[in-house]
Amino acid sequence: MNKLLVEDFNPGQGLRARGKRERRRRLREAAREVIFKRGYEGATTREIAARADVAIGTLFVYATEKRDLLFLIINDDLDALAEKSIRQLTPDQPLMKQLLTIFRPIYKYFEDNVVIGRYAIHEIFLLQVDEPEMLGPEAKRVVERRQKLRRAIADVFDGLKAAGRLSTHERGDAIAELFIWLHWCNIQAWLSEKSPRAAAGEKRLHRIFSTLIHGLGPRPGEV
Repeated sequence: MNKLLVEDFNPGQGLRARGKRERRRRLREAAREVIFKRGYEGATTREIAARADVAIGTLFVYATEKRDLLFLIINDDLDALAEKSIRQLTPDQPLMKQLLTIFRPIYKYFEDNVVIGRYAIHEIFLLQVDEPEMLGPEAKRVVERRQKLRRAIADVFDGLKAAGRLSTHERGDAIAELFIWLHWCNIQAWLSEKSPRAAAGEKRLHRIFSTLIHGLGPRPGEV
């Protein structure tokens, strides 16, 4: 028996969904082209709307501000990378290998998307989540992805603690937040290089994480 789709029962709804996906695709490609051409500061929502052949009012349905259009370019790809990385985590692997399973694909992605990456990482750093209701739809996806990665990393640390493989008394979510911020600081510095290579960014991240994992061995009174 052929599988029936919802749109078979409601053709109008199916057409609207396809139209929405097509407009979103055009906006994504237009945003990429205009930002490449003009730079992030020089790009305007009006030019992006014109290039995507949509009304400016339609653009604001998909992205409430220019920053949202920047995030629109990367969100589908980074969401897919995050989901795949989390699925690949294996609890019996060493801690460092689990951490790099999560972060390594991000460096490879931005090696292939350096220009957009530089703008995007800058805006991610500036992203304030104190008032999430004020965020645009794509900015909310950035926050949700960050929270998903933090939960996954927290589960890694909590699992290692439960297995007796880590002796720290710190909560897994607090440790995860620290490692994520170190990653973003590293990736911002790495992307500022003339020709960033994923292997170099990962090597430096490995060194940073290794220092933190091994600890500094302070004497009493140093902390």
